[in-house]
Amino acid sequence: MVGTMRSAYWTARRTLGLTPMRRTLAELERRGVVVKDLVTLEAFGGTGDNHILDYAARVASLEIWEIDPACEPILRRKAPTAKILITDSIAQLHRTQSRYDFIIFDNPMADYNDHKYCEHFDLFPGVFEVAADEAVLALSVVTRPTPLSRRRAPHLFNEVHLRRRREFYGTSTPDDVGFDEMARTYHRLAEAAGFHVDWWFGLERSIAHFIVMKIRRSCAAVE
Repeated sequence: MVGTMRSAYWTARRTLGLTPMRRTLAELERRGVVVKDLVTLEAFGGTGDNHILDYAARVASLEIWEIDPACEPILRRKAPTAKILITDSIAQLHRTQSRYDFIIFDNPMADYNDHKYCEHFDLFPGVFEVAADEAVLALSVVTRPTPLSRRRAPHLFNEVHLRRRREFYGTSTPDDVGFDEMARTYHRLAEAAGFHVDWWFGLERSIAHFIVMKIRRSCAAVE
């Protein structure tokens, strides 16, 4: 009963355009991005519960990467036209020859894989190698602890997580990094990879948020 009510709740929010991803798509279209033309990569598919249903039927094509083989049949039911790879997303990033217009990282929000990876940090700078000359990145980020996150995700901001955040964002306050400070880091990484960030915006969710940016390969990098 609880599952049915939750499903109905999210279906209603999706229909009304109130889910975080539907709000993201609306903002992309407002900024001139043609969503129906986007070749899309979802790099941490999970079971598709978070937002894949919000956009799978609206983009030109969708490729989903997910490390857990138990998720594959669920993803195939929810996104029957998508290409689904059961793979380590960080490793796959260095193997693929494809290029994508819309890249979504709904990554775990702390350290994972026996502390090998943390958030989306290990996807940089490799993500620029799979981005089209003009692309949109949507990254799951966590800014600071909240009463909700402390209750639902007490593993956040452990010692390893804080160290990796300190290193990645170059901050002395790894447990409190706002959208603006994050954006400066992504600008720097993009410039180093030969891209320019045309614009960005942050969108709050519950524990994790989205930071979305439009990147464009510089003329020098194309040459």
